[in-house]
Amino acid sequence: KEERKKILNDAIDAAEDAAEEMAADVVEEMMDDMFPEIGGEVQIIGLAQYGYELKLDLKLDADDQADLSPIFYSWRRDDRTEVGTKETYVVGKEDLGHSISITVQSGRCRGELWDTLDESHNGSGVIGPFQFQSGPNPFELDSVLVVADDGTPTYTVSIPGGDGYEYSFDGVTWSGENKQTGVAPGTEVTGYMRVKATPYIAQSPATSATITTEDIPKETKLQDNPGEASKAEQDSAKAQIKEEQKKEAQQARQDAATEARQATHAAKAAIDAQKQTKEELKQALEAEIRAIEAEKKAAEAAAEEPAPEVEVQTGAEETVLVDAANPAALMEPEQTMALIEDRAGEADQTPRKRGNKLLSFLIPAVVTLLVLFGGFALLILRNRNGEQV
Repeated sequence: KEERKKILNDAIDAAEDAAEEMAADVVEEMMDDMFPEIGGEVQIIGLAQYGYELKLDLKLDADDQADLSPIFYSWRRDDRTEVGTKETYVVGKEDLGHSISITVQSGRCRGELWDTLDESHNGSGVIGPFQFQSGPNPFELDSVLVVADDGTPTYTVSIPGGDGYEYSFDGVTWSGENKQTGVAPGTEVTGYMRVKATPYIAQSPATSATITTEDIPKETKLQDNPGEASKAEQDSAKAQIKEEQKKEAQQARQDAATEARQATHAAKAAIDAQKQTKEELKQALEAEIRAIEAEKKAAEAAAEEPAPEVEVQTGAEETVLVDAANPAALMEPEQTMALIEDRAGEADQTPRKRGNKLLSFLIPAVVTLLVLFGGFALLILRNRNGEQV
């Protein structure tokens, strides 16, 4: 009896276990149908820095995301403390030195999507101070003329001031002082400004500006006045400086104009002299040509003049030579031969003489022309250089 009772109880227990298991399977299957596992991915967009607004890039697998609503967001510090429940989160002071993560859940799905700030967001994944991407806005330096007790002029150069900034005049040493005193006239000064670092904000890149203080000529007399000069005195000194600079510039322009005029006159005189020399050479050349032509005509006329004809007459006792132009005159044989040789020599030497005379004229003329043209080119070059100056 006891044995049968035990067997019955075991059967009942087995049936109950089987029923519970079947019920669990049925419930799980029903839950899968009613509440499927959430699918997709989520990514935090933003920098792990104080003051940044973090956003989400959420991509769900559901065809219609409306079927997954409502969506629940949970921003957490170090995966423990919930610090936000909206789609975005602004990093606060309490987050410095901690990590931030996001968990996304759906009211109609099981499971969750998760992401955290890592090294890709700021190099460490831990919230740090805010980092400026650029320096302050551009600015201009200001200079104030200061006259010492002995009348020595200097300038005080200042950078525009403001809360939360620090300054430097060498780009190395930084402080809250935005003025540099004792700057000599005609000195170039560069000033730097940046946002000062705080526990929550890192120092920004620097912005710089440069100024050159006005130069004061040595002959400028400044009224002795210790401390900062008044506005009227500053304006008077600056006006005096500008007037001196204006006079110097005007004098420099006048000197340059005078030099240019002198160079122009010299070049013009050289050109006129060259023209005159050229005209004289031309006239001499024409005169020489006329002389050559006259000599040529004279030689041609002499060549065309008929030579005395000599005839031979035979008498009873001897043979004699008679001048054809003057038959009555008799010529000795020696005179006749000398006359014939002179005629032959003149006919042979006339072309050679003309050639020698022509060469003796042309060679000096060509050399003179080359010298004149070279001098003319040199004068033109100097004239152009003078005009450029």
